[in-house]
Amino acid sequence: GSGNHLQRPDPLPSLMVSMQVPFTILTASEQLCSLLQYSSEELCGRTITKLHGPKTDPTYLQGAVKGAAMQSSASQLTFIYGRDGHEHEVIALSTPHMDEHGALRGCLIAFDFEPSHLPPCAADAHHEEEALPASSSSAPEASPHHPALPITHNHHSPSLVP
Repeated sequence: GSGNHLQRPDPLPSLMVSMQVPFTILTASEQLCSLLQYSSEELCGRTITKLHGPKTDPTYLQGAVKGAAMQSSASQLTFIYGRDGHEHEVIALSTPHMDEHGALRGCLIAFDFEPSHLPPCAADAHHEEEALPASSSSAPEASPHHPALPITHNHHSPSLVP
């Protein structure tokens, strides 16, 4: 599937679910599949709970689909899990998906895997931060440039003789 030569900014990894319980995955984007280490065949036709795990609050999904049914979008912080059980904290951004006739076909849910632009919600969210060292590469301008030395009245400046 290397046919898309359109140069456009990458959309967020996303999937589309049906509007009815149990919310079957209709399509899943390549980015989402590669991030979660699934193939699209493994996800399409399954219910979205395949991506859920211990910390997932499944109510985000009902809110997403309910919002899509009312033609509105919603965003909610949640957790989804990859094939290896790795937990991803994401923002689920849901929008109604219409076909070309304007009929509601499903709920498109895009997952923002870098929800760093959110204000930190609670102090306990930042534990074990020392796993990632802060950018240790110091800027090249670390040493202050020596300003020009002040002119000292030294003894061999004949012009300064009174």
